[in-house]
Amino acid sequence: MEEPSGGYTFAWTGLLPGATADWGGVIQRGREERHHSDYIEARAAYDIKLVCPDVGVFFSDVVSD
Repeated sequence: MEEPSGGYTFAWTGLLPGATADWGGVIQRGREERHHSDYIEARAAYDIKLVCPDVGVFFSDVVSD
């Protein structure tokens, strides 16, 4: 976080059981024998925060007819 920004997306590390990656997620692979298929499951936890509203601008009604 060396650059000025109005907001950042933070990864919640340790929130999910087994999640040790820096991006806050965990990927699991398994087998459903009853359905004769493999599956891949990905879970992630993020939090988007406004950290400095002074560096952002919001434009509304900027589209003209």
